[in-house]
Amino acid sequence: MVTIYRILAVTVLLGLLASCANPQWRHPTKTPDALAKDMAECERQADLTALSASMTGRTPLLVPRYKALQACLFQKGWTIGTESQKPTADQPRELASRKEDRVLVFSGQKISLPEGARIISRTTNRIGPVLMDLVNFSLTRNGRVYYGELIFQKTLDLWFDPIVYPLAEPFFAYTGGRLESGADWRAFAGRIATGYWGGVGLYWLINPQERVIMTFSTALPVEAPPPSQRSRLTQAQADIVDELIEGFLPWMAEVTAQVPQAKGKSWKSRILEGWLD
Repeated sequence: MVTIYRILAVTVLLGLLASCANPQWRHPTKTPDALAKDMAECERQADLTALSASMTGRTPLLVPRYKALQACLFQKGWTIGTESQKPTADQPRELASRKEDRVLVFSGQKISLPEGARIISRTTNRIGPVLMDLVNFSLTRNGRVYYGELIFQKTLDLWFDPIVYPLAEPFFAYTGGRLESGADWRAFAGRIATGYWGGVGLYWLINPQERVIMTFSTALPVEAPPPSQRSRLTQAQADIVDELIEGFLPWMAEVTAQVPQAKGKSWKSRILEGWLD
């Protein structure tokens, strides 16, 4: 259980890097035009760093690219955001209030955990300007144990973009689609040290500064011989992932139906708002 949550934490980080919008880069003397020039130069350097960090040299790695881009801009004298974005010594408070045993409320939206769910841990965290409230729970259906995770996120002075559930190795996309609310979901599977795991997840953007990440996962049987590279999963493993989708996607659809998926802000509006406040 701990292993799968740690692996999925990488997915959360990738989601932050991919969608945590347009940080408000500031410089004591330079203008927005200078930012565009420095950004282009730093992005070229970051792309080379990301490629060299990969095993093949052909697929850029997102995390090294993000770090290299930040380091380059810092060297040029740029800083991110305002004083209000600096971390504090205080632990962030819980973002979702707990009304009943299985009911959480976030941004005015009521989220009732699936029947039989039991909360097993809850932590708060902060990554830069993003506050997070992580709720891990488990439930058993037909003798199979499933692990759920809800991550409530709120940004400070930034914006989220609508994105498809991001994946990092060793997980790969199994299938996916879009709910009526506009939220894109993705089913995935992969092999880690403790065996094969499968899951389904989505990012629900309530508004540009608040969202919920939903994930359900379960262990898959390890069969011999292992599945071929082409199929990636045996029939038995695929059947379990299909059951997981059928079992929890309707719950995701019901929850996200409360508020349609929000739209992100254009880059032009972000730059204007960032420099006119």
